[in-house]
Amino acid sequence: MKYAEDLRGKCFVLVGSVVGWPSYLPWNPTETLISRGASVLEEVSAAADYAVVFAGRLRGRAEALRRAEALAAEGKLTLLDHRELIHLLRPDLKGATFAFVGGFASAVDGVLASSPEHLAQVGGGLSVPLGPDVDYVVVGPRRKKGRTAAMRELHRLQKGGSRFRVLDEEGFLDMMSAQATAPRASGWASSSCGSARSPTPAASSAR
Repeated sequence: MKYAEDLRGKCFVLVGSVVGWPSYLPWNPTETLISRGASVLEEVSAAADYAVVFAGRLRGRAEALRRAEALAAEGKLTLLDHRELIHLLRPDLKGATFAFVGGFASAVDGVLASSPEHLAQVGGGLSVPLGPDVDYVVVGPRRKKGRTAAMRELHRLQKGGSRFRVLDEEGFLDMMSAQATAPRASGWASSSCGSARSPTPAASSAR
């Protein structure tokens, strides 16, 4: 999977307990960041580039949040909420191909539940027929003409070694949402984790 942002050498600290983590990401936030080459600090400090604030309660959250807010006010780190972190972790979907099997259970932004293919365009993706070279296969829970035959073909391709990623409806919608949520951070600090650096300028979050 290709990613839109290079997180190597960046420092994060996580504040609070995780709530609403997207299903298409296979690991928790700490494991995901480490797998992308970032570091995760155990305590809030000026060594962090970003403090990510989660909504869930956790012992010490209030004190850690106050510390993070104070450092952010001094320009020593940037605060992100969990949606902004998910945006930074988003895959690069430009030119990615999606095959859809079945219909969706709910309509999204005016798109018919039975026709979710248009949503693939949010991140620059393309809707294509199911085949061995597709990047993602999205399996919707609702019946749709050809769904049974497509599921048989999906299993045949998997047994044949095709390496596409299979997403359910929730995972696909989470992935599209990550493409659309712009973070407040407009760029990365240039230096490595824990070293002296200039703070990254902040921009308004588009929500």
